[in-house]
Amino acid sequence: MPSAPGPKFSLSELRIRDGRATEAEPEGGEIYLAVGGIVFDVTVQGRQFYGVGAPYHLFAGRAASRSLTLGSLEENDLELGDDIEDFTEEQIRNLRDQVDFYTEK
Repeated sequence: MPSAPGPKFSLSELRIRDGRATEAEPEGGEIYLAVGGIVFDVTVQGRQFYGVGAPYHLFAGRAASRSLTLGSLEENDLELGDDIEDFTEEQIRNLRDQVDFYTEK
């Protein structure tokens, strides 16, 4: 799945955008996640879902294609991030649906 034009982040740059408070941002920092090779800023509309203590915070600051597509909260799937090499055609379609979901927000 090709990535869309836009800002590019290394995994370490993405990882620090997990919504945690910093000295510079005591109310909580930016919250980004990547799906299908596209980085989404969910800071404003998603803090209640992806912010610290929120139900989906484990996806914040991560490449989450595999986990979101599989509906998996397993650490192994989280660590594999955007590794979808073993996905079936149906799972690829589900991944596209995930990308569409975040794109429409």
